[in-house]
Amino acid sequence: MAAAKLVPDETTLAGLAKALENVIHVDLATRRASEELILGAFGMAGFAVCLLKLVTHQSVSADVRLQASIQFKNLVAQRWVAPEDAVAGCIPEEDKAPVREYIIDLMLTTEPLVRAQLSAAVACISKIDFPSHWPGLLPGLAKHAGSSDPSVIIGVLETAAAVFERFDGAYECDEVNIALKAALDGFCEPLHAIFGTLSAAMGPALSGGASSLPQLKLVLTAFDLAGQCFHHLCYPVLADEMNDRLSVSIPALMNLLKVESATLDADADGISTGPLECAQATVCRVASLFASKHDDDFAPHFPGMVGGIWQLLTRISKSSDGVGSPRFGTLLAQGIGFLSAAARRPMYRSTFEAETTLTSIVDHIVIPNMCLQEEDDDVFEGEPMQFIVQDLEGSDTESRRRSAAELIKGLSSQFESRIGAIVLARVTDKISKYNADKASCWRELEAATAMVSALAIRGSTRAQGVTELSPTVNPLQFFTSCILPILSEGRSGPAALNAQPMLKAAALRYVTTFRNQFSASQLQALVDTVLPFLGAESEVVNTYAAAAIESFVSVRGEPVTAPTGAPRDAAAAEALPAAAAAAALAARVMARGSAGPHRMDHAAMARHLPTLLPLLAAHPTKLADAAAAGDTNARRDNPYHLRCASRVFSVCRAVAGPAAGPSLGAYAGLLGKVIRDPCRPRMQHYLFEAICAAGRAAVAASGPASADTLDAGLREPFQAVLSGPVPELLPYVLQTLALIARMGSTDGAEVASGAATGAAAGKATAAASPLSAGTKALIPVAMAEAAWADVGVVPALAAFLGACVAREPASIGGSPDMLNAVCGRIVTAVGKRATEGAAFALFRALVRALPASAIAPVLAPAMQAFVGRLMRIAKSGGVRFLRHLLPTMATVAGVHGGAALLSSLDTALASGGGAAGFVANIAGPQMNKVVGRADRRTCLVGWSRFLAESPSIAKDAAALKALVLGLSSLAMAASDDTVGSEELAAEAEEEAMVKDDTGSRFSRLVQAAPALERSDGLPCADAAATLTSALGAVASAAPGALPAVLGSMETSLAIKIKEWCDAKGVTLA
Repeated sequence: MAAAKLVPDETTLAGLAKALENVIHVDLATRRASEELILGAFGMAGFAVCLLKLVTHQSVSADVRLQASIQFKNLVAQRWVAPEDAVAGCIPEEDKAPVREYIIDLMLTTEPLVRAQLSAAVACISKIDFPSHWPGLLPGLAKHAGSSDPSVIIGVLETAAAVFERFDGAYECDEVNIALKAALDGFCEPLHAIFGTLSAAMGPALSGGASSLPQLKLVLTAFDLAGQCFHHLCYPVLADEMNDRLSVSIPALMNLLKVESATLDADADGISTGPLECAQATVCRVASLFASKHDDDFAPHFPGMVGGIWQLLTRISKSSDGVGSPRFGTLLAQGIGFLSAAARRPMYRSTFEAETTLTSIVDHIVIPNMCLQEEDDDVFEGEPMQFIVQDLEGSDTESRRRSAAELIKGLSSQFESRIGAIVLARVTDKISKYNADKASCWRELEAATAMVSALAIRGSTRAQGVTELSPTVNPLQFFTSCILPILSEGRSGPAALNAQPMLKAAALRYVTTFRNQFSASQLQALVDTVLPFLGAESEVVNTYAAAAIESFVSVRGEPVTAPTGAPRDAAAAEALPAAAAAAALAARVMARGSAGPHRMDHAAMARHLPTLLPLLAAHPTKLADAAAAGDTNARRDNPYHLRCASRVFSVCRAVAGPAAGPSLGAYAGLLGKVIRDPCRPRMQHYLFEAICAAGRAAVAASGPASADTLDAGLREPFQAVLSGPVPELLPYVLQTLALIARMGSTDGAEVASGAATGAAAGKATAAASPLSAGTKALIPVAMAEAAWADVGVVPALAAFLGACVAREPASIGGSPDMLNAVCGRIVTAVGKRATEGAAFALFRALVRALPASAIAPVLAPAMQAFVGRLMRIAKSGGVRFLRHLLPTMATVAGVHGGAALLSSLDTALASGGGAAGFVANIAGPQMNKVVGRADRRTCLVGWSRFLAESPSIAKDAAALKALVLGLSSLAMAASDDTVGSEELAAEAEEEAMVKDDTGSRFSRLVQAAPALERSDGLPCADAAATLTSALGAVASAAPGALPAVLGSMETSLAIKIKEWCDAKGVTLA
């Protein structure tokens, strides 16, 4: 099928239209058949062009055209790759040219829903092709920029915005600068011409009344998109082309802040954000960018911008549906965000320093936006997951409350003591109102809680919570007086537990935020206090309880309770002595560290587990059962209880074994329900995290033999996934099976407990128990070529095969045909940027597990393929590729000897200088580009052995010098690394658990990942000893070579190497 080509004739388009129509068919079987048909066409030449042709076919329904645009977007996201990364199944080059030609015109003529999908496709294509492979993109847009039709201008700007969004959040580098210059050369002048066209069209559209409302909406939408383009192009750096035209662009944008329209107000529904609010929010976003990054150039325009935004916010706050209306939510957040950005800059201090100004900001901007609104009540009750994502995590879109909190922090950076006094006065007033009437005035305390949190936090991290405290307020004192009484109501029975749920949620969020301020004994008492809330009726409350407990068991080290320095004030900061300023900075850096054991260790948590873990397992199952029974209010996509369970099992692995069995049974049952009725990706992800964490606890308690029992218990739901009804679960099942395979090895107890298996990883595993029959049967399936076509599954396939060969080497290495097939898959996966890391990991697993006689025949062909790939991508991704390749080569030398690597490189590169040429030109000079402690030490050990056991390298002056320099840089870095393997493993797991990557095409299960291994399991003394031992061998093999090398080095480095050698008794002469 991959070799076939689709021709966009009427017959083909009619068949494709029918398949797309059936993609949304009510019948599941019909829908699945069409999905498989379309997925099969993804690898066919001509498919992209057929989809675009169908988008323009007016003879098919709007739904089919929309589906065609969606499938085109998906195809581009998965199969449009750079020419150097092209493999079978990607969109061929002969299809790309017509696509690039058609899509610009389609962006100008298609309906908005279709255009939105095409816009996403343009963004994907332009990231890869623009500017080098798509030079006609911007000229094609620019020729339409002079149109007086707002609809055409919208198409031009939407396309340009999709192309330029790559610059948002980007930092200056060669790649960004080249693309930005091309963008400015092609679109700077047209963009500013569009600003003039839209400014001229605004007056007539505003004065035309109801009859010109459609035209006004189009002009405002175009202004919004023009502002987005302007923001994107100015983000990395304010180029001269943009700076020279600020007198055109900034006034045009500022004029939007003054726009008022009774016609638009009458047309608004009070809920949806209208085109005017969107455009004004974009202006505020532009102003925030300039205030924070380009303040010198923005200085002439700042007074007018701050005045315009201030008047706009004040106007909204005084309107009848102002602060409480969802319509203004984004605008308020962006406007307040600008004031926050400006308040942090010393050059704007005079704008805010008057007492009346600070008081007015707190009373008219901060407090109204800190208080709960009616829309918050509706979301809390009707869409609890939306409320949780916005409040607990922080969604992509800033909320009013978060922006108001940032404004407090921004003002505190300049006027901490003064703004603290003003805010605390309002907090005291709100607490008094609450105490006077707790039943009716609970919102006052809820707002006070948010204000205290904003005022108290100077610095925080996602992993640890608050790491720096303001001296203006004591958060523990507020906890004792206001928060603890609220939480204590949870022990007073169901009525008190479920009363005032929004206030309970605020209290739970408070203790989650300030978890780093509580001692171990306080955290243990808080677990008792919070546990009852896991049974609360409110989904938000019981979710916040789970999140709180997860945060308690995650926090490390000693509590941070002391304020970080004196109140911040610009004048005081200027008078601060340099030594005191340095000491304050050092204290802040130390406070941010997360080193040290968990504050709530497994011993402290042991007594809570019999109650806690069953509650965490029961909640998602209860929701799934309710949803299956037809309860539309059941929020079955809530992952927080599973995430909490995963964390608790991870931290308390040593004592959680007895509770693991019942939890695993519940999770297996829940997985069966998810297979029958799939849920959202994050829910699926944390279900498997919980399964793996509970499984590790069970095996840690019962020993490696219990891994097969775990395998048998999960076999039924896993087999259902492997049969294909829910393909998105396949990577998770494969990763879990890989974990089970590793836990069943002779060192499985170490794997389950999370200990780094440094020495164990390098030794033979022949004594391990064999793989189960079910797992063995999956190996040929996992090696099938079709399975490796999906880049989202390849990392899981590699992990599974790597675990199988590590536990039972003969399962793959016992058959030369099977080993060659696996190496073929590795070579294919190395050819794709998205899968190269997984491919190298699998190859390293083969090298570690197989004897030299088995691995030797595949080494030279593999090295030839690896280096060939490196040469093809040297300009675009060579450094990234080398970070995988060099540790892989080091593993070969470290496990099987330097001669094995030398022979394979000499054979693979016979016509390119052999091993010596590769070492002199690539390996040695690029050794310092390797990142990660484990990979650096692997390189140090493996390449040192290669140097010691390769006389031909020792006798080649260029290769010897390059390799000694490269290894010296690694030794210098590693000599400062005193962190143990177990600590590294714990830190890596902690970092991965905090980082939520469930939105990527492949989501790695933290609990299924191998423990971080030092030096890839290779024996490793200290760094200096490793290097000097190799240098001693070189001195014996090639007398006189090293003094010449040292004499040509930088003096300080040569002296350091000689010091190491003298300390170890190694003679270099």
